Amino acid sequence: MGKKGKRKKKATRSRGVAPTAPTASAASAIPAPSWHTQLEALRVMYTALGKDEWWWIMDPSIELAATTLREQHYVYLDHFLTPSTAAALREVVKVHALEGSACGPPQPGHLAGGKTGTSLKYVLPAARGDTVTWCSGQETAMGLLEKEMLLKVSTLVSEMKPHVPDLEGIGSRSKVMCTVYPGEGAGYRYHCDNPNANGRRLTGILYLNPGWKKGDGGELRVFHGPPREKEEREIVAPLMARLLLFWSDKRVPHEVLASHRMRYACTVWFFDDEEKRVADRDAAAASTEMEEEERVRIAAEIDKFEGVYGQTAQVGGVEAAEVELGASRGAAAGASAPVLAAAAAAAAVEVVVAAAEANEDEDSDDRLYDAQEEEADVATPERVPPAAATPTPPATLPVEVLRASTAAEVHEDSDDELIAAPARTAGVPLPAPGFTDFDELD
Repeated sequence: MGKKGKRKKKATRSRGVAPTAPTASAASAIPAPSWHTQLEALRVMYTALGKDEWWWIMDPSIELAATTLREQHYVYLDHFLTPSTAAALREVVKVHALEGSACGPPQPGHLAGGKTGTSLKYVLPAARGDTVTWCSGQETAMGLLEKEMLLKVSTLVSEMKPHVPDLEGIGSRSKVMCTVYPGEGAGYRYHCDNPNANGRRLTGILYLNPGWKKGDGGELRVFHGPPREKEEREIVAPLMARLLLFWSDKRVPHEVLASHRMRYACTVWFFDDEEKRVADRDAAAASTEMEEEERVRIAAEIDKFEGVYGQTAQVGGVEAAEVELGASRGAAAGASAPVLAAAAAAAAVEVVVAAAEANEDEDSDDRLYDAQEEEADVATPERVPPAAATPTPPATLPVEVLRASTAAEVHEDSDDELIAAPARTAGVPLPAPGFTDFDELD
């Protein structure tokens, strides 16, 4: 198949269609976004020059990805890892994190938790059906996660900063949420990751699903932001080694469609320092009354979704029976203050039990939204500014023209302090780009 056919194949895969040789009509029916076609052209060019591992760090790739994120609010890069590295990382995540206990015992994905994740939480598989575990990459057997996911994604984000003003305040990141959807229709309903200024600025998801094909499910359906938040924008397939970046706030509502096979992914959040500082301050100043109001809201949410899905929620490992949520449900129904105060005191134990791992929140329109999972307060060192860039071929040219641009204009990124070429780093771990892990909330 010629180069033109290969580009059509990539265009088809970008919208979640099986990676089979497409016809001309099929390719035109489901076109890839133009920016994705351009990124693929750059990847092919740099791969031909022996830079398949680092194609995304080259200046034209950085600039195009940054421009797309800034203007479209999300971007994805295929083949972010080489095939062998992606396969090895998937095995590590699957065997040691999600089937083993390298990062602690895997847990079902929680819902609610409030702005800081410390309020009432519950499990409702019909609304969110994944299993998760949190890893720093420094656990035994998890070093590949730190080297190949955390450091590389962090470096990409750091390199995009000069091109994207909304990234300038980022100075810290979460640990990695390793997750698997077990198939059987498991998904995650419509939500966004930061509906209430919890500090999350950018979401990064690395998919680890070899041989994904149409019908396997588990795609991420991306919607427009307000006021068009009910309009679908794109369906992104969870292809092996695809890195998806998007804003964590209401600019990018999304949902995980029903999965029909095991679906693996690793997610990391990058935090805006100032927004997180304010969120932490507000959480520390929250009164008992405010905390109970939050609990009341979440109890009403549980009632609603139990009715919608016909499934009983699990709160603190037990069913959300009336006796457990009576105080908050009574408040939602308009109970008097003295009755509420007495019932709230009786329900205090359940609050403690439910405040385990920080998870998700819900927006006021009853669509589920994530709350902050992890946090820390560590200053980030200044980024070393790169040297002036050598002129490079424009990303808008087709592959054939990019190949002909000649190696004289193709160069590596000048910021060698952040990430180095393979020839200079043989056997040496990549240096950290300055983001510090948050510790998981209890």
